[in-house]
Amino acid sequence: MLILCRNQLKNSVIAAGDYNIEEIKYLKIAKLLAIISIIISAIILLYGIFILVVVTMGFFGY
Repeated sequence: MLILCRNQLKNSVIAAGDYNIEEIKYLKIAKLLAIISIIISAIILLYGIFILVVVTMGFFGY
């Protein structure tokens, strides 16, 4: 999704007549939301790994 938004923004620079200012603004917002969703997914994944490590350490009695 991030690559698609980036390509759309590059294309909008080349063919500015195809998009109006509002559509370009929406593409930038979509890019920002894609970056935020990637960061949130990474945080959730790290949290899951942390919980797995803590449970494993408790199971083996470290």
